[in-house]
Amino acid sequence: MTSTAGDQHGAGTAAPDVRRCISVVIPAHNAARTLAATLESLAASRDLIREIIVVDDSSDDGTAEVAQEAGRRHDLPVDVLRIEARDTGTTRNTGLDHAQGRYIYFIDADDLALAGGLEALLDALEGGTATIAVGATLRRTEGLPDKVKTVNGLGPDRAANAATLLKDKTWSIAVGAALVERRLAQSVRFPQGVGLDEETCYWAALATCGDFTVIDRTVLLYFLDLDRMARRYAADPRRHYLKLAAAYTSLIRYGLDRDPIRWRRAWIALRLARQLVFRGRHEAAADLLRLPSASRHFAGSWVLVRYLFRSRAGRLRQRLGLERPRT
Repeated sequence: MTSTAGDQHGAGTAAPDVRRCISVVIPAHNAARTLAATLESLAASRDLIREIIVVDDSSDDGTAEVAQEAGRRHDLPVDVLRIEARDTGTTRNTGLDHAQGRYIYFIDADDLALAGGLEALLDALEGGTATIAVGATLRRTEGLPDKVKTVNGLGPDRAANAATLLKDKTWSIAVGAALVERRLAQSVRFPQGVGLDEETCYWAALATCGDFTVIDRTVLLYFLDLDRMARRYAADPRRHYLKLAAAYTSLIRYGLDRDPIRWRRAWIALRLARQLVFRGRHEAAADLLRLPSASRHFAGSWVLVRYLFRSRAGRLRQRLGLERPRT
């Protein structure tokens, strides 16, 4: 791993400021096309930012150079760490290990921090006893109306908060919509080698040892690429499921009850199977659908029955030569 300081960023010359307390962690793989805009979106909050750690994971498109140039252009304290992992969990953990600010703010290299959002999150933490501040997310999907996602249903009961997140009883917490005290953030690790849903594992673990405050301000613009998401879900689904199931099970060490963990394992199997059905990979879908079928949470549910039917009908069509699977 190599480190490149973003030369001659503003942090080196700026006067000390007690409000420069946030470490921003940005995982990046071949993000040259979008990263400059992400960094520009942070510029309005530069007086709060101690450092921006861009963890460049195996990029070959000039991501590091884009990060350094954007840091100079916007007077941002950008440091680039280069690693070879090809794994988002490892990339985020690397950034966490190097962070020195009082607070940690994660944002992905293709999303935008909205003006005033970091300030609102910081004010929420400094004005109370919570250790995790969460704002709303504006989700933008091509061809669909924008949607604001506001996390709700979180209270003083830490175990209940973790269960709420795992059982999908509220919108998931988007990376880029939360600010976390560093000591708490560094006490938990993102699961590595998973590639799906690692954020939920991380937030659920944090929920067992930290307290939330939720603000109604929209703090993040999140771009959702449905086709890319579907490809991720459909790529090697059995391996993804087994790794995720192990990551969920590891949450037991935080004192979580097994019931929400079992729910999440069945739910993710159903989500994976759904994408496989959409792509005509019905045999693989049928294999995964056995898992929610055996779960007391989903057995007999309408959504499970629907995908069981679609998978069986699809296999029949393929045997008759009426349908071909998509990649």
